[in-house]
Amino acid sequence: MFTAITFSYASILRSTAQIKLPMIINTLARFINTFLNYLLIGGKMGFPALGISGAALATVIARILECLIMITILYKDKYVVAAMNISKTIQNLSFLPSLVWQALLLLWWGML
Repeated sequence: MFTAITFSYASILRSTAQIKLPMIINTLARFINTFLNYLLIGGKMGFPALGISGAALATVIARILECLIMITILYKDKYVVAAMNISKTIQNLSFLPSLVWQALLLLWWGML
C-alpha cells in the first residue's frame, strides 16, 4: 500500500516536470533499505540476525519511511499535487456530456 501511494505521487510529480524530488526521496529510501539490510540480515551493531526476514522487515520500514517523507514534503511545501481536488476537476470539465460526467463521478466515489 505504501509503495502504491509513493509511486502514484512520484508519477504525478514526474508528469508535471518535477523529477528531482521523487528521485531524491527514492534514492534516500534505497540507502535506508541497504543500511537496514546490513543491520538486520547479518545482525550487525547489536541487532539480531534475522536473515531473509530481516531483509523483508528492512524493505517494509524503508517503504513506509519513503511514503511518509514524500507526503510530508508534498504537503509541507504545498506542491501542486497536494492541492489537486480530482472531483472538482472532473466537475469543471463542462465539455463532457452529462452522462459521461455522472459515470466518471460514480467511478471516482466508488474508488474511495
